Amino acid sequence: MSNDNSVLTTQGLIELNNRIADMEQKQGAEALDFFKTHLSDQLIFRRASGKVVGKSEPGGFLDSLEKPGPFESLRAQEIAVTPLGERALVTLIVVGARADGSVARYRNVRLFSISRNEWVIEFWYNYELTNAEEQLKGYEQLCTSYHAIDDFRSKLLALLPIVSGSGIFLLLTEALAKTPLKDVAARQFLYPIGLFGFVVALGLFCYELYGIRKCHALIEAGKRMERLLEIREGQFETRPRSLFNLINEPFAAGLIYSAVLGGWIFLTLLFPQSQGNSEPAIVHATMVATRVFSFGFAFTFIYNLTLPYWQYARGFFRKLL
Repeated sequence: MSNDNSVLTTQGLIELNNRIADMEQKQGAEALDFFKTHLSDQLIFRRASGKVVGKSEPGGFLDSLEKPGPFESLRAQEIAVTPLGERALVTLIVVGARADGSVARYRNVRLFSISRNEWVIEFWYNYELTNAEEQLKGYEQLCTSYHAIDDFRSKLLALLPIVSGSGIFLLLTEALAKTPLKDVAARQFLYPIGLFGFVVALGLFCYELYGIRKCHALIEAGKRMERLLEIREGQFETRPRSLFNLINEPFAAGLIYSAVLGGWIFLTLLFPQSQGNSEPAIVHATMVATRVFSFGFAFTFIYNLTLPYWQYARGFFRKLL
């Protein structure tokens, strides 16, 4: 988080969440403008009723501001902020008082990100604390979301080296063939094909880094819900961070993605384009591929080690990213 703007500090987030409760109750044009600013266009909002809506569609969050609410007053309590670099996870309890004197309490889990120098809500999960069954259902949905993301990342991590390795092997087989003209023709296409493969792998690597951040946020939310629901031996609370304080999913991803990136850059630089029938530039290509691998793995390794401590290392990562 930025320290040079009070709006983006932890205290600023606490004040913003207090104001969210006020604006939900106030409604009207001012509330509409407020939520247009502080809700992501890709908002996922889970109502206390269990219905999942977005920001602007019919029946969405903004649409509900035009209808009178069920409460005479709303206030936020027990606001807890977990900084996650350019994001923050906020949990709180919203207390609503009805005209008949009854009170309802709702647990809110909100994932914020910074957009245009403002905090915006990407994910907003809301459930009534007086309904234990609904709380467990919400926990189950969070578990499902986490496992779906984790499963997709695992499959991608398994397929990428197989597909890339097979492609690189077949291309090198053609380029190194002794058939007259066949090898020269194949070598001319290694540079664009290798560059294309490198860019695609780099894009998937960036997606993996985002997935790591997203899973980390879901794990932290899961831990909070397990403590709230008093779930003993919950999968998030008891989940081991790593093996030997070192080896885990991001560590494996760093090895695999860095190796794939190095392989594609090796293929790209193996044959100089100005010398179509020259000998392979193995030494130069290997040196560059080794540097790509080393940088990619070192970056992921540092990223992984500092992930639980983003609030302390935010200045370092803001420069690095």
